[in-house]
Amino acid sequence: MFTGQPVLLSETAVGPQAGQAAKIPGLFAGMREYGALGLVWFDIVQHDGIYHQDWHVEDDPAAATAFRRAAAALTLARP
Repeated sequence: MFTGQPVLLSETAVGPQAGQAAKIPGLFAGMREYGALGLVWFDIVQHDGIYHQDWHVEDDPAAATAFRRAAAALTLARP
């Protein structure tokens, strides 16, 4: 752990090639475990250099459902 203070995760995501729907619950479980303040989802279609992924959650119904369920169950830390 870097600090005893809550941390906000910025520009985080799970790419579709990594299996978004299956890995989103683990991302939120880690947030719970470490008391994160919250997250900012990296929500773009990326076509830079070697990176070509659509990071949108809403483009995959299973990923969107996993995100909604995990977010609804999350109790966030307070600063």
